[in-house]
Amino acid sequence: MDLEAHNHSLRQTVDSLHMKMVKRSKEYEILKNYVDSLHYQLTAFQNSIERIVQECESSKTDYMQMKFDYDLQTRDFQVLVERVD
Repeated sequence: MDLEAHNHSLRQTVDSLHMKMVKRSKEYEILKNYVDSLHYQLTAFQNSIERIVQECESSKTDYMQMKFDYDLQTRDFQVLVERVD
């Protein structure tokens, strides 16, 4: 194989590797964004649970009614806790 053909082959290999790297980089970014989104949702859920527990503890009653709503825009739970006498 002459030098020019060898260089051409190497350039094709480098280009192919570069394209694979770009593709993997995009896949990594998608997965990273998904993980970040899940972490954000989990944190919002944990904060909501803490608010629910505080509401329940502050009501000091054995009977209560809870209504849950999930806001898709804020990705947060809305909780209404009412005493039932």
